[in-house]
Amino acid sequence: MRVVEVRYRYRLRVHADEAQCLQAVFDADRFVWNQALGRWADLYRHEGVNLRYADADRELTDWRGRYDWLATQPCVPQQQVLRDLYRAISAFSSAGMERTIAHCTSSGRLVFAPCT
Repeated sequence: MRVVEVRYRYRLRVHADEAQCLQAVFDADRFVWNQALGRWADLYRHEGVNLRYADADRELTDWRGRYDWLATQPCVPQQQVLRDLYRAISAFSSAGMERTIAHCTSSGRLVFAPCT
């Protein structure tokens, strides 16, 4: 049996108001990623505790209750961001990189640096 991979590229042509809505979703997702990564990194760095996905998901519920602008955005992309983050954390841990810490740069890149 032969498997063929196919790749497609799409271009979205949206109006200004649609672009604004998409940007709000992207901003909310970036906020969730940065908050969850910061929380995980702080707990890991200071207490040696790994924040589990279920705990981060509960914190997402808390953030959505605390920030009205976050609650107005759809929750499914935010939950997917958490799943993606915890998949990356799992790969990070299984690769033996526990002596480094991850943080997000202002451009959104994930950077690993040695613990101090």
